[in-house]
Amino acid sequence: MKKIYLYSSPTCPKCIVLKRQLENEKIDFTLVENVEAIQDEMYKTKIHSIPFIQIGDEYIQDPTFKQVKEKLSKL
Repeated sequence: MKKIYLYSSPTCPKCIVLKRQLENEKIDFTLVENVEAIQDEMYKTKIHSIPFIQIGDEYIQDPTFKQVKEKLSKL
């Protein structure tokens, strides 16, 4: 399975909800809350807000849990 990264902030409500949903479904992911790492990815991908998910080489900006599940089901 491709690696999953959740770029988020500990104070972002949408981020917190998505993180909890991933954890509740026991989906293995790496949480990225380091501001510099997030800014580097935002610069490379032209994404301008958090949360965003990286699955392999693909990114989903401001994803719903449903979008993440759909993407994972196609892997």
